[in-house]
Amino acid sequence: MPDENMDSDLSKLFPSANHPSIKERIDYIETESDEIIRLYKGKIKENQFTDKDVIKLLKHLEDIYSELNEIVVFSSLSFAADMTKEENKQLDNKVKNLSALVRKKLSFFQIELGKLLQDKPSLLNNTSLKNYRCFLSLIKRRTPHLLSGDEESLIIEKDRFGVNEWEALRSKLFSLRKFEIEIKGEIKTVDFSYVSRLLQLPDRSMRTAAYKAIYKLQGQDELIFPSILSNICSDWVQISKKRQYKTALHSSLISNEVDEEIILNMEEVIKENIGIFHRYLQLKARILKIPKLGCQDLDAQITDVSPDLSWSKTTRMVREAYRRFDASYCFAVDDMLDKNHIDALPREGKLVGGFCTIWYKGKSAFIHQFFKGLFSNAYSLAHELGHATHFYLSSQKQTYFNARVPSVMAETAATFGELLLTDYLLNIEESQEKKLMILGMELDNSGLSIYDINTRYWFEKSMYETIEKGQILDANKIKSLWKKSRDIIYGDTIEWLEESDWEWISQPHYYFANYRYYNYPYAFGYLFTYALYQIYKSGKEEGFVNKFMEMLSAGGSKSPEELGKMMGVNIREKDFWKLGIKQFEKFVDELEKLVK
Repeated sequence: MPDENMDSDLSKLFPSANHPSIKERIDYIETESDEIIRLYKGKIKENQFTDKDVIKLLKHLEDIYSELNEIVVFSSLSFAADMTKEENKQLDNKVKNLSALVRKKLSFFQIELGKLLQDKPSLLNNTSLKNYRCFLSLIKRRTPHLLSGDEESLIIEKDRFGVNEWEALRSKLFSLRKFEIEIKGEIKTVDFSYVSRLLQLPDRSMRTAAYKAIYKLQGQDELIFPSILSNICSDWVQISKKRQYKTALHSSLISNEVDEEIILNMEEVIKENIGIFHRYLQLKARILKIPKLGCQDLDAQITDVSPDLSWSKTTRMVREAYRRFDASYCFAVDDMLDKNHIDALPREGKLVGGFCTIWYKGKSAFIHQFFKGLFSNAYSLAHELGHATHFYLSSQKQTYFNARVPSVMAETAATFGELLLTDYLLNIEESQEKKLMILGMELDNSGLSIYDINTRYWFEKSMYETIEKGQILDANKIKSLWKKSRDIIYGDTIEWLEESDWEWISQPHYYFANYRYYNYPYAFGYLFTYALYQIYKSGKEEGFVNKFMEMLSAGGSKSPEELGKMMGVNIREKDFWKLGIKQFEKFVDELEKLVK
């Protein structure tokens, strides 16, 4: 529902998509990239390059990338806000080309700097490089998998017109697609954001109609979407082999600064505790008064007591939830809302989905989401404002390269934001029905990100294994792999409609070019945060708020294991992951008490 301040103000970045300042910025970035080449290419050698030279190079690179980040933020947000505007499409294309060009020009620095760190490992122990130690260690680990400068440039050029375009095609097809559905006896043509909202309604017949409308239409494109996915996955398998990664997962483990042992321990704990998730699904069926949940019921609100929320009421709730944790922790939330850094207004041509992006030079962030007055929108806002809080803290304390965190830690503040909203609402609401709704929302979100997300991880893994066996990844094979993976988590707790075979099409993460295994970091992030929340609620950890903010402020300057140690936890231990599951179980227990 329209309300004041639901549109973001991007003018502080650039006045418009056609403004001359954009060309000036592009020219500056290209000039400085050439200057980096002149000053450093072929000169990063063991006997000539000192620790001071490394710092000088990194700061010069950070200046270029922070300038590029600002123009990328503006172009991507403008395009996401309205993909139908010609000026937005042109700018988005121009900036993508610029990003590819910069990556291509500067690809040499990681190759040469990585070789220097291998030849001269003592540099990593130099106190003057202490702040960049984690970033440099990551470069060193990636070095054995980098190709020659010419080969790296060719791959960047290939991706520009290859997997990147496959990803863009899928996004456009899905976001601009129209769905036909019968509503109150009338056939309506609606977009995905509208029809997906119907999946949350109390009317099961409407949920069923919406579900069938979405996935029946997707299934009609059994040549297009499987072809896109097959090309992206096949490309990754070949590139992984070319770079001599052990598996298709290996690159993700390096980027996330974790090893397979940590992920396997987490996965084992999740599998050992699937029964807790099944308990929730069975409870939800009881509350919805149906013998067994169907796939069309998974997103349904468990009670019909939530009136349409206004934007102003929603923002007040989220502000107060953050403020109750600690007034100083709410500073980013207040700033984002007060300065109109959130585009929540639904509109024709707007990119489906929600995300938060860092604006490094502004030491802040911007959020893109849909607000339709639903209770789930309040949780989405609390989630994205958690990302914004993380970005504010890290960008204000860290240099550009250290401000970004690996994916496994990226959901920490966002998940914590959802927990703060749940805690606040459970404390202020008195009616049983509203508490049921709140717990259902929390468990739906966490159940998706702890349990369901692993079906996607196993599904993606199975696609690479299929390709490596030389088998064809066509529509029938993909459907088979999808069903096999989801059954590991859901077992026989769900009745699946025929259209559910195509549900994988709606998940954008499988299509991200050169960003594989997007999903397991969500399970990591949720369980990590749930474990910390257990510690916070116990009241036994003195100075928890300050420690938590210090951890977020550290950004990517420390590894996930080191960040865990800042909070007094060990992510290598299975008991730590069990602590996260324990919080999920507590929410299920609370729900069960209310149902009884």
